Amino acid sequence: MNKTRRTVYLIIAILLFCGSLYLFLENIFLPNSFKRFVILRAQEFLNRPVSLDEIHFSPWRGFIIRDLTVYQKDDPDKPFLRVEEASFNIFFVPLFNQKTMIIPSIEFKRPFVHIIREGKDTWNFSDLLPAKNKSSRKKNLILLSRKVLIRDGEIVYTDKTTEQESLVLIDDINLDMRLALNKSLRFIFQAQIPRDHSALRAKGTYQIETKKLSSRVSLSNIHPAGYISLFPADSGIRWNQGIITDADIDLSFQNRRLTSQGSWAVQGM
Repeated sequence: MNKTRRTVYLIIAILLFCGSLYLFLENIFLPNSFKRFVILRAQEFLNRPVSLDEIHFSPWRGFIIRDLTVYQKDDPDKPFLRVEEASFNIFFVPLFNQKTMIIPSIEFKRPFVHIIREGKDTWNFSDLLPAKNKSSRKKNLILLSRKVLIRDGEIVYTDKTTEQESLVLIDDINLDMRLALNKSLRFIFQAQIPRDHSALRAKGTYQIETKKLSSRVSLSNIHPAGYISLFPADSGIRWNQGIITDADIDLSFQNRRLTSQGSWAVQGM
């Protein structure tokens, strides 16, 4: 009887400890000290102002971040990246003498990105890209994730290299990307361009070992002439006029070689 009573008391003590720890994390540590730590480290890493409204922890969903905003480097009043909500679990493990961050699943709800092309090879995120021909002795952090979800995303693309500054809105962006057991990434992607009533849908796989991308792509009401400037001048890609009203094609990309096969319907050539 005494043994049973001690067991019950022990269980109650463990539950009380866990409950107190959760209340401390949720109401004191996360919204104060940890939130400030995340903002400061993000600003240091991105070299941009960062704001964060809320950060919470759920035993089922993991960390939950709400209203995260990264502002433009040269215009701190305008957002570069904004996420209404992101949820993820996270683990740190030593792997191959490097720090490894494992995120089993991460979901972004209603993310927004404003991409600005400022010059021929200059973008508003160019400083975030790895520098070429520069070696670093620092051990980089390895990031691994099994599942990435994007819901109702939005991209605004501004091109300042044209005679008249152009702006394109891409919305209804949805992505479901998962790491399979055969070392491949499987993905389903869709997006729309309201200005041209365009739609894009893609489903495929990326083989990590062979670096081969295979995808089934469906297009409707695409205006290629408006996006040729995104490709290098020496790429040989030309499209002066015409609209791809409908396309259903199989794409394969490997070793810088792109092959396609399928049906196209083009109007206005």
